[in-house]
Amino acid sequence: MRRRDADSGPLLDREASRRVSERVRELRTAAGLLQADVAAAIGVSQAMVCRLEQGSSRWREADAAKAAALLGTTLEELLGEGGR
Repeated sequence: MRRRDADSGPLLDREASRRVSERVRELRTAAGLLQADVAAAIGVSQAMVCRLEQGSSRWREADAAKAAALLGTTLEELLGEGGR
């Protein structure tokens, strides 16, 4: 699956992306979901979700919001204190 470009919104800063990655991984595994499930929900490849969770790629705000919805939470809750 190809990555969407500019229409995917801004990238989160590194610290915010790290927090989102940790929470997505925690919530995904607790829900028994696979990286492929998150990938399908946000429209990227499973390999990209792996990179996002590992921190080698940064989350786009829109993708993090879609992942939050899949996981039954909000972007704000994924970001935790400090916002983006």
